[in-house]
Amino acid sequence: MDNKRFKPDLIDQVHNLQQQGRQSYRQAYFQSAQDFYTQAINQTQIFQALNINISDEHTIINDQSRCDLYHDLSKVYIRQDQYDQAIEYVLESQRIAKQLQDQVRTARCLDRLGEIKLLKNQYHQALQDLNHSLEIKLDVLGNNGDYNLDIAESYHILSKIYCAQDRLVKSYSNCKKALDIRIKLLDENDLDLIESYLMKIQIYMQQSKFEKALHILDKYVAIALKMFHGKSNYYIIAKLYNDIGVIYTYQSKYKEALSLLDLSLKYRVNLFGDSHTHIAESYNNIGNVYYYQSKYNDAMLMYEKSLHVRLELLGDSHTHVAESYDSIGNWYCIQSKYKEALPMYVKSLDIRLKLLKDNHIGVAKSYNNLSRYYYRQATYNEALSMCQKCLKIVSQSLGDNHGQVAKLYYIMGRIYYNQASNDKALSMFKKSLNIASKSLLDKHIYIGELYYNIGIVYTYQSKYDEALSMFQKSLSIHSTSSSGDNQTGCFKII
Repeated sequence: MDNKRFKPDLIDQVHNLQQQGRQSYRQAYFQSAQDFYTQAINQTQIFQALNINISDEHTIINDQSRCDLYHDLSKVYIRQDQYDQAIEYVLESQRIAKQLQDQVRTARCLDRLGEIKLLKNQYHQALQDLNHSLEIKLDVLGNNGDYNLDIAESYHILSKIYCAQDRLVKSYSNCKKALDIRIKLLDENDLDLIESYLMKIQIYMQQSKFEKALHILDKYVAIALKMFHGKSNYYIIAKLYNDIGVIYTYQSKYKEALSLLDLSLKYRVNLFGDSHTHIAESYNNIGNVYYYQSKYNDAMLMYEKSLHVRLELLGDSHTHVAESYDSIGNWYCIQSKYKEALPMYVKSLDIRLKLLKDNHIGVAKSYNNLSRYYYRQATYNEALSMCQKCLKIVSQSLGDNHGQVAKLYYIMGRIYYNQASNDKALSMFKKSLNIASKSLLDKHIYIGELYYNIGIVYTYQSKYDEALSMFQKSLSIHSTSSSGDNQTGCFKII
């Protein structure tokens, strides 16, 4: 055999295998992508083993292929939560890129390293990597940046980092930049484009803009079903069903939520087995539905499964672990097992304060849970302190007229009422009503609840005519509202 001809043939084989791997990856067939990439790497090693004089051009092409393959394989391992293997391959890719003095390939490696650091909650280091990567790409590509998928990738990961930090304006800005580029260059069923839309959905959900999120989700469920019709890979469908299920949980549509979350879990188990962060997410979300249905034993089973997987994969200092501690703390609290609940809430808060900024919405969630814990034990001063800390963060993050703010004013009203501070209680209830009236239907059951509480305060203030008016409004709403049908998630803090 002519070895000089054999080497270019090997390069073609490597290229074909890499293209098949990328096609599998874009369709979310991660195991197939891994197999193709591994075969291609093996071929490059055969190339290196042929110690024959050959043109520098072919050597460079082979090194570029090896660099890209190690990088692409690291992406697959990230998807599979195998971060140690991902780091190993991306560092090898980075070594080759630097040897080639290829700045764009070096920047791609920074994207991957930053993504891994993001998944490990190392936000500051992740931002450093991504900003450095974007700087390199913009410098090398110049005016072509608006039409380059490498630029879009950096914007996309930056959006994820800012979202995790609760810096939603920056997150949305970077998400839009990535999405605009990908819309121009990718098919509508390409995984990267879908993930940009999923990022947009995540931002909307974090802002409690559920109708906007559902609008995108409904569109992409149809695309995903078409994309994977007759196939066994449902990675995207599982993600879409999970997100819709979470929104339905916020909206108190528990039957619909559970159906979709169960389907999502089924697909995820088929894809990843029993040990993956997506599996843990599904367990926790299903547990939330059971919790709100008062099926507490079923809820605890899900929460414990979620915590076990998260501790195994992420260690004991991660925001996902904090979420599991929250869920278990809520379970103990609703069961009046307060001695067991407090350590869970404290662990959650400690993790978040360690990993996040003091004004992060996740920290507010911990304060809210502690407020509820103290309230249930009638230690109202502590409950009020926690609620005020939560309110400060939520107002800054979501705005003064957000539904979560209305809910917190309501809780503070209940605290003041129990402290016999009726004027302060009335002020809080009215603030809550003012916000809720702007965003909810007049006959919403939450509005009815506020009217009732205002009526109680008026009664204690001997303002009987005003009290009667409030009770009549409340009765009118409750008599015409079917349970759960007109609930909205912006007034539920999970």
